[in-house]
This record gives sequence, structure tokens and C-alpha cells, in this order.
Amino acid sequence: MIKRIIIILFLLSNISYSQNCNYTFSGKVIDLHDGSPLIGAIIVSSDSDVLVQTDINGIFNITNLCEKTYVFNVSHPSCESRAYTMKISSNTNKNLILEHHIEELSEVSIYGESNNEKSKTFLENKISVETIDNYNSGSLGDILKNISGISSFNTGNTIIKPIINGLHSSRVVIFNNGVKMEDQEWGTEHAPNIDINSIESLKLIKGAGLLEYSGNAIGGIIIAEASKVKKKDSLYGKTILSNSTNGRGSTISSRLTKTYSNGWYGSIQTTYKRYGDFESANYVLSNTGTKEKNASFRLGLDKYTHGFELYISNFDNETGILKASHSHSAQDQLRAINSSKPLIIENFTYNINSPKQTYTHTLARLKGYKFYNNFGKLNFQYDFQRNRRFEYDIRKSSYKNLPSIDLNLETHSVKFDLFSNLNSNLDSIFNSNSNSNYRSLRLRWKRKAGKKMALGKLPKVFLYRCPIRLNRH
Repeated sequence: MIKRIIIILFLLSNISYSQNCNYTFSGKVIDLHDGSPLIGAIIVSSDSDVLVQTDINGIFNITNLCEKTYVFNVSHPSCESRAYTMKISSNTNKNLILEHHIEELSEVSIYGESNNEKSKTFLENKISVETIDNYNSGSLGDILKNISGISSFNTGNTIIKPIINGLHSSRVVIFNNGVKMEDQEWGTEHAPNIDINSIESLKLIKGAGLLEYSGNAIGGIIIAEASKVKKKDSLYGKTILSNSTNGRGSTISSRLTKTYSNGWYGSIQTTYKRYGDFESANYVLSNTGTKEKNASFRLGLDKYTHGFELYISNFDNETGILKASHSHSAQDQLRAINSSKPLIIENFTYNINSPKQTYTHTLARLKGYKFYNNFGKLNFQYDFQRNRRFEYDIRKSSYKNLPSIDLNLETHSVKFDLFSNLNSNLDSIFNSNSNSNYRSLRLRWKRKAGKKMALGKLPKVFLYRCPIRLNRH
């Protein structure tokens, strides 16, 4: 009996398990943006010596695979490598996607001279980061005066509005980090509420390019954006401190950014500005001081298939208005015009008294994007703005702390953008924008470069715009 048991155990120990390793994994390696094949892409299995390369059509074929889970690492020059986990239980066909345009170069400037060179004023003008840093104690209007064709008018020493081709306010649209500002249409004395230390890219667009952003920006569009972040493990920042003898004040601004190679990033920025009464050559401009406290925060994820960004900023400013400019009647205005110096001159002070303005602009924006295979890219953005403004006039002592004007404006906005490449000849762009000021819907087609089509086959452009005022005051 014992002999039989030993023989059975011996036979069981020699039974070999035969696994099926005749499966095939095939497919194509394509570019995320336009679906074009990537030639010479390398696919490597992490748990075997299998290594294949795509052919001229981007096709690969891996044979003799067993029934189990594999991890395939896909790489290609100028692409970020990507790992795919695949469970092989039969012959499998799947397209692998890489982003061929992952490498993004910084701006390259080419300088030269030509007698026939045309001005770029009517198309697009950019302001360098160095210029923005040099004006860190100024305002947006101060910087924009560096561009030919832009002027400004000042209601106060720090209340500056840009003028483009004689137009201003609602005819000059400002985008702050992708959000259309709803803060400077109240009057000529309302300057844009943007902290210039929170931006690193500033450009002006004129001409037909305006239609991409807004239909009522007849004068031009000013686009202010924060710096782009790179996908690498890094911690960097900068601090700028400036002092001025005129106004006897200072401005300090600091920014700190943390980035990771997996696409996560975060940034925080603060600015504090304090100036007393400004002075001319012979006298003090009484009650022209300013105090400003600003902060912004960014948190986001940047992947080539999806991503998001949360941006929050707060702009808090208190600005004095020249006391001698306050007039009650036509006689006061006539006396001021005929006088060689202001009628009210007081000693220097940091105090800001009436007449003055205090205003706060809060902005919150959440945006995201998602790529869909063989379909296109979907962008989403929601933003909220809250503008709180108080204007104080010279009044009786019992009412001096009561604002003569109290304004409150809240704006919610939702926007969808769909960029579709379903048609090999056309790029389709669908845009839907809805906020408390208006609703808009736009569908646009653009013929791809190198593609020829008969005019009769081109689709019509559909444009719908219905202005509805729903502002909350």
C-alpha cells in the first residue's frame, strides 16, 4: 500500500502544466493631437525581453504572449514615455497614444532691420517680463503706455485707464488668466483691478483676432496671464522690493512655485504696496496716497490626456483722490483753473481721507480639459467674480464715514469649448459661453492646411448671440 502511494505522488510531481503562449498583441502608436502614426516608436514589456518597433505606418505586432497581465512601456523621440497595463487572454488589438508635442520651447526672438518692415501694432504686441518687473510698483495702465498706439487718462495718481484708438472702458476688453474682467464698465474713474505682479505675459490684440475672444472689443483686447509651469521636480520663485522717494513708499512682491514631474503644480503670490502723498517740484499733492494688498493662488494638474487648474485671486486697494480737485460749483472750477498751484496744500501724510475709493475684486476660476480618442478635446471653465466698490466724498462729519456710492457686482460664467477632428479635412470648434451678462453659442469650421475643398461643400457658420442683462447689484 505504501509503495502504491509513493508511486502516485511521484507521478503527480512530474505532471507539467502547459500554458497557452500563442497570443498576439497588435495595434498602432498614434499622436494624441491629430491621430497621425508615430514611426519608430519602441514598445518594451517590463517582465520579458520582448522589444518591438513600429513600422512606417506606426503599426506594431507582438507575438508569443501568454495568458497573463503585461506592462508595456511605449517611448518615442520628443514624446513623454507612457506605460500601458494589458491583460492578455486572447489576440488583442489596441491603439497606443503618445503626445508627440510634449516638448515646448521658450520664446525665440529674432532681431533684424528692414526698410519695408510693417508695424505689428494693428495685430499683436507683447510686453516682456523684464518690463513688467520694472513697473512692479505701477499699474496696468502704466505698463501699456509702452506700446505704440496706446494712451491713457488719469483720474487720480494711480487711477489709470488705457485708451486704444480713442476707445476705452467697455470697448477695451481685459482678460485676466482666461477670465473676462467685469470691473471697469462703471465709469471713467474705475481702473482695471489687476495686480501686475501676478502676471508674466501681457499682450495686446487688435484687428480680426479680436473675434476669437469678444465681439464688443472694438478698441482691442488686453490679455494678462500667469507664467507657464514645466513638468519637472522644481521649487522656484522671486521677490521684488522697490522704493520710491516720491510718495516715500515701497512695494514688495513675492511668488513661490512648486512643480512635479507627474504634472502637479502649485503657486502662491502676494503683493503689498504703501505710498503716502505724492509731490510735485514745489508742493505736496495732498491726499494722493495709496494702499494695496493682493494675493493669488494656483493649484493644478497638467497631463497630456487630462488636467485642471484652480485659480483664486483677491485685489484690495484704497486710493486717495487729490483733495484740491474736489469742487462744489462752477466758481470752484474756475478758481482751480486760474490758480498756479492747488488751492489745498497740506503737510505730507500717509493717511488717506475723503475723497477716496476703496475697492475689492475677488476672482475664482476652475478650468479643465480632457482628450478623447478619435474625437477631440473638450475644455471646461467656470469662473466667479465679485466687485465691491465704495466711493467717499467730502461730507459733513456725521456722514464722513458713509460712502456716497456703494457698488456691488457679482458675475458667474460657464464656458465649454469642443475641438473636434472627426473630419479629415476640417477642424470643428464648438463654443458655448453663459454668464450673468450674456449667452453665446458659436460653431466654427476651419479647413486644415494642405486640404482642398470645393466652396459648395464648406459648411455654413452658425453664430448666435443674445444679450441679456442679469447683473446683480
